[in-house]
Amino acid sequence: MTGRNPSRAPRWQLAEPPAATIVPFPIAARRDLVGRIVQQMLERSPSDAEECLRQHVMCQERTLFRKQVPPEAIARELEGLQGAVRAGLWRAVLGGGYG
Repeated sequence: MTGRNPSRAPRWQLAEPPAATIVPFPIAARRDLVGRIVQQMLERSPSDAEECLRQHVMCQERTLFRKQVPPEAIARELEGLQGAVRAGLWRAVLGGGYG
């Protein structure tokens, strides 16, 4: 007899899983999405372009919320997306194209 208590669960079964925030791929790094938003914004008036960006950001926010990404991570991702889009707009306007 080994002296183990059979009613006691092994330690690895009692441990809480580690809490982690996993974002598979940062939104701002998705060149296809950023490029598409930039292109759509360039085709609109400035006020309509801002509305276009706002709609895209809201869509991404809903998607991340549904995936149960923590609010602080959502805010960080959306900020990154807006920054990437605005940088793409500047490159397109000043440099003659996005990319």
